[in-house]
Amino acid sequence: MGNIGFLEQVAHKIFLKEKDNMHNVMVLFPNRRAIRFFFEYLKQEVGDATSFFVPEIFSIDEMVVKNICDIRKGDNLELLYLLYTAYCEVMKANFQNDSTITIETFDEFYSWGEVVLNDFDQIDKELVSAKMLFRNLQDYKDLEADVNTYLTKEQIDLINKMFNTSLAEDKSVMRQNFVKIWNSMYAIYEKFNTLLDDHYLAYSGKMYKEFARRLENKEISLSCEKIKVIGFSVLNNVEQKIFRLLRDYYKTDFYWDYDKYYLDDKTNEAGIFIRENLKMFPQSEDLKDMSFDNIATNPQEINIISSPYETTSLPYITMWLNEILSSRNNETITRNKKLNLAIILNDESLVPLVMKTLPEEYRHQTNITMGYPFNRTFLYHEVLEKLNALVDCGNFNRENIFNIIKQTAQALSQEEKNTDWWQVSALKKICLELDGFLSILEKNEMLNSIGER
Repeated sequence: MGNIGFLEQVAHKIFLKEKDNMHNVMVLFPNRRAIRFFFEYLKQEVGDATSFFVPEIFSIDEMVVKNICDIRKGDNLELLYLLYTAYCEVMKANFQNDSTITIETFDEFYSWGEVVLNDFDQIDKELVSAKMLFRNLQDYKDLEADVNTYLTKEQIDLINKMFNTSLAEDKSVMRQNFVKIWNSMYAIYEKFNTLLDDHYLAYSGKMYKEFARRLENKEISLSCEKIKVIGFSVLNNVEQKIFRLLRDYYKTDFYWDYDKYYLDDKTNEAGIFIRENLKMFPQSEDLKDMSFDNIATNPQEINIISSPYETTSLPYITMWLNEILSSRNNETITRNKKLNLAIILNDESLVPLVMKTLPEEYRHQTNITMGYPFNRTFLYHEVLEKLNALVDCGNFNRENIFNIIKQTAQALSQEEKNTDWWQVSALKKICLELDGFLSILEKNEMLNSIGER
């Protein structure tokens, strides 16, 4: 199929194989972004058909959430509130007579609470025994005897690096307090999970772990006969378990995107994960005639732009594009033909400026693969300015906040040009985040009183 991209070829193969059975097919991707492009390629395959069954298409996160209806994935503020509650209760119970321990307020806890929440998430996603990981430091030497049963080499190396100085050699207050907190971490983990269960909430890792458990025990039945797993790369342990269960319980095909350059050289570290994935979950036979040797067979022309300031490279991008466009004939350059070009930036803040340099007729074909911080957008600063005004005049409440968001959305919709989809999505997200933030503010006095006690 020539130099057609991976997703386009996969869409073609799946359509040919399953076009009469699409209603019984579920397609699984690592994220929503890939779904958008896959769906466009699938529409091309359908063509002018008047009616057609579309398969269920999910990110793995969406599949997990959809099939655990009795538990809701909590937002970050909800989770941090419950984590802080668990932290306060455990530390107060364990060290109520210890004058060296001071329990932080929620504001002070917030930043490192995010780190702890991320750690708990990783523990569950890697299916690590939290009890073994958080065992008391004085028992660490005893842990070495059976550590290989519970921890990977990387986790063992990390713990060794963290505690390379013995407690006998370092009696600093900070280190002693860290040890006390570490020795309480398993109790905090357990208390936090109990609170989550009481509120029917979960963080991502807990959700994945529960989904894998229910799937293994056949408490979950997916509404499909066949599953297509497409485009994943690095898999954590719970994802590996989920994929094994999908393979065992359903007719599941795996479609991996890779290049032989990374696969054939066993010493190439960039190919470690794809080699593991192909070994655990072999490539679908649907792609047996597809070439994965693009690096060797399709040499790339690479131009490196060096400039004293980042923005000074932008005029060159315009010149470079114009040279390429003028060198091609009109038959090749049409709105229906994609330019196989990549502009690789070292600073994501340049994305909007680069977009302005692109010829207008090609902007709709652009595939932006790097993130762009929302706090760099005009919309962010517009909403923030209005919210700060509410705070300054003492009117920071739900009704006024939601009125501001509504007015901003209406103003965007009345602009002459069509509003970008992300702006509407961002406003909805702002509403949800602010609502959660206001709930925390209402409880903040109680939280801080817990910390002070």
